[in-house]
Amino acid sequence: MRLKLTLRRPDAPVDLVVTADATATVADVARTLSIADPRATPGSGQDLTLRVSDPLGGIGATRLIDGATTMADSSLISGSTIELATDTGRFRSPDTSRGTAIATLRVLSGPDAGREFALPSGATVVGRDRDCDVRLSDPMVSKR
Repeated sequence: MRLKLTLRRPDAPVDLVVTADATATVADVARTLSIADPRATPGSGQDLTLRVSDPLGGIGATRLIDGATTMADSSLISGSTIELATDTGRFRSPDTSRGTAIATLRVLSGPDAGREFALPSGATVVGRDRDCDVRLSDPMVSKR
């Protein structure tokens, strides 16, 4: 996949084209950007991810992308403004808030009927797996 992005840096933003396999992770791309950037701080390639400006969240709103997310599932699009960020591990705990909710998912039937989940801007993974953003208990629901 090929994306035209703006990389926000402390001194000035720079436009770039990222060509990556759709199965590459966001952490892979962040690490490569860090290594290729002559202005990056040494040792900053550890536990990196990307923070993307979120146009639906209002002025100054950003969201952190889970470093383990594949580029195909990252919801990054050409024209996005990104910056390198430390992967805090917050995506590893499913109950952590992922940002301002822009929608609500309400379960209408099954074992989870009546439960509601706040959905932030971007991609949300629904399923039974522990790594899902919205975890359901119905055994008839796929893992992801």
